[in-house]
Amino acid sequence: MNRAPADFVGQDGILRAGCQPALAGQLHQPESGLPTRRRLTTCPILALDLSGHLVMPGLINAHDHLEFNLFPQLGHGPYPNAGEWARDIYHPGRSPIREHLRVPTPVRLWWGALKNLLSGVTTVCHHNPYEREVFGADFPVRVVRRFAWAHSLEFEPELAARFRKAPPSYPFLVHCAEGIDAAARREVQALDALGALDERTAIIHGVGITGAGLALMRRRRASLVWCPTSNLAMLGRTVSRAVLRSGIPMALATDSALSAPVDLLDELAVARKYLAPARLLRNGDQHTGAHSASRRLSCPCRLDRGPFRSPNAGGGAARRSDRAGGGRRPHPPDLPGSGAPTSRPRAPPVPTAAHRKSPARAGGCRRPRAAPRRHAAPGPGPPARRQTDPPMKALLDRLPILVLEPHNRCNCRCVMCDIWKLTDAREIGAAELERHLADIQRLGVEWVVLTGGEPLMHSDLFRLSALLRGRGIRTTILSTGLLLERNAARIAEGVDEVIVSLDGPAKIHDEIRRVPGAFDLLAKGVRAVHRISPEFPISARCTVQASNAAHLRTTVQAARGMGFRSLSFLAADLSSSAFNRPLEWSAERQSNVAPELAALDGEMEALIASYPADGFILEAPEKLRRIVAHFRAHCGLEGHIAPRCSAPWVFAVLESNGDVRPCFFHAVIGNAAVTTLGAVLNGPQAIAFRESLRVADNPICQRCVCSLYVETSE
Repeated sequence: MNRAPADFVGQDGILRAGCQPALAGQLHQPESGLPTRRRLTTCPILALDLSGHLVMPGLINAHDHLEFNLFPQLGHGPYPNAGEWARDIYHPGRSPIREHLRVPTPVRLWWGALKNLLSGVTTVCHHNPYEREVFGADFPVRVVRRFAWAHSLEFEPELAARFRKAPPSYPFLVHCAEGIDAAARREVQALDALGALDERTAIIHGVGITGAGLALMRRRRASLVWCPTSNLAMLGRTVSRAVLRSGIPMALATDSALSAPVDLLDELAVARKYLAPARLLRNGDQHTGAHSASRRLSCPCRLDRGPFRSPNAGGGAARRSDRAGGGRRPHPPDLPGSGAPTSRPRAPPVPTAAHRKSPARAGGCRRPRAAPRRHAAPGPGPPARRQTDPPMKALLDRLPILVLEPHNRCNCRCVMCDIWKLTDAREIGAAELERHLADIQRLGVEWVVLTGGEPLMHSDLFRLSALLRGRGIRTTILSTGLLLERNAARIAEGVDEVIVSLDGPAKIHDEIRRVPGAFDLLAKGVRAVHRISPEFPISARCTVQASNAAHLRTTVQAARGMGFRSLSFLAADLSSSAFNRPLEWSAERQSNVAPELAALDGEMEALIASYPADGFILEAPEKLRRIVAHFRAHCGLEGHIAPRCSAPWVFAVLESNGDVRPCFFHAVIGNAAVTTLGAVLNGPQAIAFRESLRVADNPICQRCVCSLYVETSE
């Protein structure tokens, strides 16, 4: 007896297969075995208990070489480009290539298909010739046929001819900019010069895409296929965040096991480190991309452009929920806000008598006699524990993130910061930045954050940004927002994103900033930028302190009303000597800034109770609760615990006077005004600091409100 393919899952978690629910609620089977609403009759039910599982649509892997998945991962990166990797690993007469090539090609193709199927993939774009005799009806996955391809500019001398011969309705896939060297950074322009870059083109990898290359892709309406783990393994980095957040159509893929032995679910986990889940799963109906190559590849996991669905993808997949969810929510790196450090506090400490400080030593903390009850995060989670230090090298050969202070003064007078007290203005000029560009490129800097003070007070800020973006480096401005309106056009064209400080609704924001009308100036500036570029990314960050601790929910409402892309919360720093504090704040000053714990705890729980499902708030509930834990530890009610942090090994701060710091809170390790940036970062003082630093035990790290952790190859 044939059964209709209208399977469904009831509220009891039972998958009932082979029947179709009728309008009256009974289960019926069509006479013909095909889905129909007419002439329905009842039929038996095949039930499968899927409680504790997730039922997902079949995923689409937008790029794989199926027959290479039997091979082990090969190579010892990072390499400057994919060509160097290929020449290093491919020796067909040597082991292990020799033995694997002896396995018949159909067997290796099946192996690759099964690897995809076991991760929920039902459709694969196979970047090699279509094997008609193998890819039949019994093949484990559907293999896309209607597309054209070439290998790459380096290994396909007839690329332009292949592009011209491709049917006009077919997407054209090509490995491009798969490298970090100068040659890779020129490949998008080279592809365009061959006439092979248009709306049909899907660039695979694109790690070397520069600002100019990205602009060209936008004009040509080209797409990108992103294989993050393959990129990280082969090249030591992946696509820049400027590209990921650019709005160009993108698809997620694995590449083969030769470069990274992962499946598409693994790639989703990596992708979440770069893009929030809500952006990964945004409804594709909002972004039609009518002629984009990624759309015509059956919507393959289009990041920030569509859901994981395809009209041509077969069946669904059930996966245990402990794989697909339940982990900690990843975020972009923590960065300083304007006038105060950004914080996403990590795991709260286990309070013990040995760790408690008396309130008298806590630095003026306002709290009730009894500590307010802290609520547990929803669902099970790992117990709080002491962090351990990651193994890191003392010598830096790569620096993904550089924070640049182009101008040291600020145009606000925030209660939680003393930068505004500076009277002598200092700037990093274009000539000074150009002097450091060789080191910046050699260290592989991917992201430069322009902070201050207020960077928009710089006399020629967009010249600095142009120097960086011209080398494919993403630039972000951290701003008070007061100067957005007058710089709106240059911001929209000259940087990749802006993050502004938002300390509450209008009255609260102005009180904390101590600038009358600051909220209105910020709102006008955001509107001015969005009039020029409606999709330009502007986000907000709120420093939690005494004046706004009871207004977190209204801060969220204000942020949405202004049109921000997201909002992040962080704890005010009370105890460090950073941010122009030559001496630690007095107990009275700390008390004025520290929030009342009961009020903060109650407001935070109310915020979590109404937590938005769209990813607008970047911190997960458990991280929001750690803000409360930070202030509890400050008051001596809990022990301080250092967050997991790799900042001194992946991050540096270059101040306007040339001072270089390994993070915002540790001491200066040298001055680049009298030497080079690279000489400071790998000088004796810096190496000694990294060799001796034990994050878990360091008192500065234990009180940090602005940690950063980036996975490394170490």
